Formats: sequence, structure tokens, C-alpha cells
Amino acid sequence: MSDTGRTQMPKLRLNDTAVKKLPTKGGKTVFYRDTEVPGLAVRVTKAGHKAFVFSYSVHGRERRMTIGDYPHWSVTAAREKAKQLHRQVSDGVDPLEQRQQAAAAPTVADLWEYFETNHLPTVSDKHAGEQVKYWEQHILPLLGSRKLVTLTSKDIDTLHRNISSSTPTLANRVIASIRKALNLAKRHDWVTKNVAEGVKMNTEHPRQRFLSETELASVVEALDRMPNQSAANAIRLLILTGARRSEVLSAHWNEFDLTAGTWTKPAAKVKIRREMTIPLSGVVLSLLQEMKVEAHSDFLFPSRVGGPIKEIKSSWSWLMKETRLKNFRIHDLRHTYASILVSQGHSLQVIGRLMGHSQNQTTARYAHLYDNPLRLAQDGVGAAVQGNKPG
Repeated sequence: MSDTGRTQMPKLRLNDTAVKKLPTKGGKTVFYRDTEVPGLAVRVTKAGHKAFVFSYSVHGRERRMTIGDYPHWSVTAAREKAKQLHRQVSDGVDPLEQRQQAAAAPTVADLWEYFETNHLPTVSDKHAGEQVKYWEQHILPLLGSRKLVTLTSKDIDTLHRNISSSTPTLANRVIASIRKALNLAKRHDWVTKNVAEGVKMNTEHPRQRFLSETELASVVEALDRMPNQSAANAIRLLILTGARRSEVLSAHWNEFDLTAGTWTKPAAKVKIRREMTIPLSGVVLSLLQEMKVEAHSDFLFPSRVGGPIKEIKSSWSWLMKETRLKNFRIHDLRHTYASILVSQGHSLQVIGRLMGHSQNQTTARYAHLYDNPLRLAQDGVGAAVQGNKPG
């Protein structure tokens, strides 16, 4: 930035006493250049504000940048900073341009805005809602104002440790979310590395609760007595199809082809975000045909205010009390569905396809259930051998 006729540039050997005594009511801005460090000056505005500035020339451009206000900055500190800036200029670096770029650099809050706008529409509503909670309740309060380029692995470790003290599994989910977002930031050159990589996650023990044959019989019997038969039908479909609660409760009649015996789940409703068509058993088709006769809405389970119902909590509570089941959630019906398929000898590939798993490791959690049919097979061999022993 070149000097103009509006400013004065007298020279002065700067020290704190001299700067303190500089006149502050001259009616115009005056720059007092230091005689010791090239480029360093004190700017005194007509309003009396004093600040240290550094003037320089780089790549043919005249530039001036503020170092800091007086008296927050001492002369000694301003000189050291000016020397540092002078070395940068000598190396061909424009420190003012660097500062401007840093000021414009995206923050963690900016990353969230991009993540929310561009990534969340590609996932299920349930998953998107979880992501919003992770960011609004945990990530943004701690890191929202931070520039992405200043984030460190220590920051992420601290975030993970803070949440882990009360909810270890949630801590893992929060880190997975910010790691995904930082991968997007890296792709767009906002950062050069993903500092959320390599976090030592908490050990998780996947829930494996499913109904035994006796418990399942008790549930099926109780559903016939349930006061709310619409909710009972929803639970029956959960048991018979292994579908997620949101898929069943929001189901639309146009998703079902009762002639072909299929259910086509729209991509927007499926966790893997791809349209998914599954075959339906004769039992399911009979249930749907009975429901269709009495249908008065485009939804299988309409609410009183229009649209599908969101929850069946009260009916589920009734069922748990009626059957005296403990520690059993609606989602555990999916585990029960998978356990039945395993016991019938179906492959993990078939199970994953029917349940809409996008990753093999998700289905692999049921692999241990093969122990029982394998043991029965071994017992069969043993019995055959025993039966052929000489008398």
C-alpha cells in the first residue's frame, strides 16, 4: 500500500515512552517510521488510535499490514514481529495475503454446513437426524469456531475422551461423523490430512438379543390379544420381514405388488439409499391382503392427522408387559428374524440381502448363530455312527 499525500511519515526511534507521548489529535493519520527495523511504523489516526504496522513490497506490490494495537503490543514485541515478517518477504512470501487467506479459511461450522447440505440428503432420515445431534450437541459447541486447518489429532482425541466418560458408544459415533466430514474437507483441499483418522475407538459389544422359540410363540399369541390390532399388524410385519421400524411404519401401499408378491422399498426410506425389492412370504401376503380390505389410506399405518404413524410405543409397552419379556427392544425383532434364517441354514449373503445390509461385516455378527445347526449336523453324524456299531 503506497503512501499518499494524506499521511505523514516522520522517522522516530521507537520506544514505549516515545509511542506513549505521540500526539493523538493532529486531525489526520500520521505514520511514525521506526529507525531501527525497516518497514515498522506506528500509525496514529486522527481519532487517536495507535497501532503498529508493517509496510513492504513483494512481487511488485506495495503492501501494508497491521501488527497489533498499542499498548497491547509493546515496541519490543512489534519489532520482533516486523523482523519475522521481513524474513518472510525476503523469501517471496506475502504475509498479508497469507493472513487474508487464513481469515477466509473455512471453520468447523462451515464444514458442518457443507456436510449437512451435501451429505445428509444422501442418507436415511433417521441417520441424518442422528448426525444433526452429534454435531449440534457435541462437535460444534467444542470446535465450531475453529479453523479446519488448525485442528489437531489432540482436539479430536479430547472430543472423543469427553464423550466417552459417559457414553462410550456415542463417542465412537460422533468421531465417525466428523471423520466422514473431514474426508470431504480433504477432498475439497480445505485440509491436507484428516486428523480424525487413527482415533482409538472404544470397544463395543454389539447387542445380540433375540427371541427364543418359546418367547416368539408367546409374542405371536399375545399379538392376537393386543387391543390395537393396527399396531399388532405392524409388529407382525417386523417379525415376518426383518424390516426396520421406520420402513414398516412409513410403508405406502404402492410399494407392494401383492400379485408378484414383492415389496419395493424406495431409496429414500432405506438405509443403504438404494431401491430395494424383496420377495414376500405367503404368510405376509395373506396379512397384507387382509389389511388391504380395510385400508382407508394410502399408508398401511396412517395417523389421525394424515401421513403415517411415527411410533407404537404404547402398544409395544403393552406387549412387553403381557409377555413379561425383559430387555427386549423393537429393533431386536430384526435380530430374531436373522436368527431364524440362520437356524434354517440360509447363508449370510442371503440374510444380508433380505435385511438390506450394505456391508458384509454387518451381517457377519450373526455368524456365531451357525454353531447350533452345525452342532446338530455333527450330532446327526454321531448318531449315524453309533447306530452302525456292531451289536
